[in-house]
Amino acid sequence: MRVKIAYGRKGLDVEVPDENIYRVVEPKFVPGVRDPYESVAQSLDNPIGCPPLKELIGRGKDVTIVVSDKTRPVPTKVILPPILDELNASGVDDAHITILVATGLHRPNTEEELAEMLGADVLARIKVVNHDARDRKSQVYLGRTKSGTPVWLDKVLYKSKFRLLTGYIEPHFFAGFTGGRKSILPGCAGLETIAHNHGAAHIGHPKARYGITRGNPIYEDAVEVAEKVGAQFIVNVTLNRKKEITRVFAGDMVRAHEEGVRFVSEKARVTLPEPVDIAITNNGGYPLDLNLYQAVKGMTVPESVIKKGGEIVMAAECSEGIGHQTFEKMILDAGSPENFLRQVNAPGFFVIDQWQVQILARLLLKARISIYSENLDPEKTRRMWLDPLESVEQGVQAAIERLGPDAKVLVIPDGPDTWLELEKPS
Repeated sequence: MRVKIAYGRKGLDVEVPDENIYRVVEPKFVPGVRDPYESVAQSLDNPIGCPPLKELIGRGKDVTIVVSDKTRPVPTKVILPPILDELNASGVDDAHITILVATGLHRPNTEEELAEMLGADVLARIKVVNHDARDRKSQVYLGRTKSGTPVWLDKVLYKSKFRLLTGYIEPHFFAGFTGGRKSILPGCAGLETIAHNHGAAHIGHPKARYGITRGNPIYEDAVEVAEKVGAQFIVNVTLNRKKEITRVFAGDMVRAHEEGVRFVSEKARVTLPEPVDIAITNNGGYPLDLNLYQAVKGMTVPESVIKKGGEIVMAAECSEGIGHQTFEKMILDAGSPENFLRQVNAPGFFVIDQWQVQILARLLLKARISIYSENLDPEKTRRMWLDPLESVEQGVQAAIERLGPDAKVLVIPDGPDTWLELEKPS
């Protein structure tokens, strides 16, 4: 069977032996909206859980619009024009609007990247600021959350009279779902705040997984942080595999996001009756598979359905290579997944990006992982605990040889857009 999976900008055709195919699982396809501008505009007039945007905005009020950075496939240049038009029509001129890029711990976006993300015309007329999680002088302290997280947030966000968050909603491998409060934490939070929220105890919690919000310490802590500064309005979208907008969820930060989560859950959740031997997965293509650090998300997609001792075959373009030096160094220094998990759970241990290594180590204790990428050095890939591949087919064939000719292969064409669960016993 020939299946096209997400990979880079163009995708990748993969051949899987017919006799080994178990299932090809995908989210339910939803066509894109006919008129994205009009869909966003209507959502501003008919929001969820709060008055229309024009009724909330005061003339001349300083507005900060939070947008995702280049590592996320949010169609920001489509979302922004109707928002800006509504703000202008409500008496807020461009001089009173700031766009804050929610970089989290990622590097700042370049002018060229900002033009691609926002549109050259928006970049030319609106002030744009890259959040810097490592610059304490650009942050304000707002106390601690119930779980002890110190709350450091971007001053631009804090000082604004009106905060509008944009983003997209999909299942997330430890925060439950993207979107909503995630624009603030980790998007606009300080290093210390992100580190505590993403700490080893939170990451290791059994409810810090795909599709779980209630009882998820990372999700609940982030909502508390976001509520400390306040967001008066959100505009979140859902996307199909073509990266087209399928729905717009605007309004109250919690209620609009919850409605979006319900919609995504109905489309993305797939249950299987039994665990599988082999899973072919990916990280959703560009821009999510820019580097190996981000690709860990795609590796986690089959975690709940892969057999102990099974195999995950990953495809990620990784055009920017490994991506994070600290991520690479932690893996190389630890030597093995077991060593790293001992380190990360030791009192006082903390290194930036440890959460990604912790999750990768956890996966490797359950399944072998091989990866196809045109841009990763094979020898370095081996040192990073992964088996390098010349093709996805090579990885599948090797897995079948190790696990036996009856091994069943699960194919996940859309990676993190798919939320997998085992059927609960009746």
